[in-house]
Amino acid sequence: MALATSIAIFFALQIPMWTATQAMLSTRSALSIPTIVIAYLFSAILPIFYFALYRNGAPPPLSKGLRALCPAGALAGASVMAAGLPEWMESGRPFLTTVKMLLTDLGNLSCILLLLALFLYAPGIVVPMSRMLRVATRVAAVGGGLWFILNLAGLVLAPEGGKAGAIRTLAEQVCLFTAPYVVYLSSTRRTTATFGTTPTSKTQRF
Repeated sequence: MALATSIAIFFALQIPMWTATQAMLSTRSALSIPTIVIAYLFSAILPIFYFALYRNGAPPPLSKGLRALCPAGALAGASVMAAGLPEWMESGRPFLTTVKMLLTDLGNLSCILLLLALFLYAPGIVVPMSRMLRVATRVAAVGGGLWFILNLAGLVLAPEGGKAGAIRTLAEQVCLFTAPYVVYLSSTRRTTATFGTTPTSKTQRF
């Protein structure tokens, strides 16, 4: 599921990124190229995280509280897909728009299924986090937090007619970044627990 999610999100980002690139280049601004580079780097965060999760072999063990966040993220993604159903009923839209909608829904659906899999996952042998997953998780957690704040500000500042779109965007980001968030919190808690038990073990030795 992690590999499928990585691939689905990668392809779902291609058309929006291409459209944004063309729009920024058309402005002929000196900031166009740096902005495009930053946008492409940011768009790579999620596919790399989910690929790193796949390469790790198994997700880190999640506490009951962190596992409970996974259905919440899945529900946010399901609400986004439900809100987009009326758009599928419309006719006469461009072919590229249909492809974009299809790829976006596939990305959201794969993320929903992965979150449900994390919720139901019962670890047998605990697999340590690889260096790639640790780095990708931290970057995704920080990037997701910043993106969430920006989308939340966009929701607050959006006019009444744009509230629905801003809410949909925010819910989609919640779905996409729930897995990085819970994996990051899991790694942080394990590190804290490890350091917390070190003095005790030394004391028992002496």
